[in-house]
Amino acid sequence: MRHAKAEDKSATGMDFDRTLTEKGISNAEKMGKRLAQREVLPNLIITSPARRALQTAQIIGKIIKYSGKIIQNETIYNSTVPALIDIIRNTGEGIQSLMLVGHNPSLTDLVNYFCPSASDSHRIKNLPKAGIAGIEISEDGWKNIMHRCGQLLFFDYPKKK
Repeated sequence: MRHAKAEDKSATGMDFDRTLTEKGISNAEKMGKRLAQREVLPNLIITSPARRALQTAQIIGKIIKYSGKIIQNETIYNSTVPALIDIIRNTGEGIQSLMLVGHNPSLTDLVNYFCPSASDSHRIKNLPKAGIAGIEISEDGWKNIMHRCGQLLFFDYPKKK
């Protein structure tokens, strides 16, 4: 999941400190309700510690009734696909369902890394703010994930009907 809409500038002037706008909060709530309707409840949520991503993860967690701890991982901020894959590969074996909350372009790239498409026209060009891609991984265990090992189950975002 990509973080929801954030303010253009934070009070500190630092990108890391940007908070969600009212629209961002509303969109995160909307997406949380859609996840709840799909009965999506991850065993673990890992988020970028950037304020906007953490806020998004907290809103989603509350709405879907996530009872676990939301883990903040600094690597997700300004990340790359290989770094995100390392995070996923280091997920404990008892975890069956994982949610990452972070930033573009790495999240869009990660979805396209995992999910094969017949053509570029079927690739996700941009994971919108508060957008969610639900992916089922075909590998046995997180440590074994690799290129094209996923199937896109759903792709949802606030403006989608």
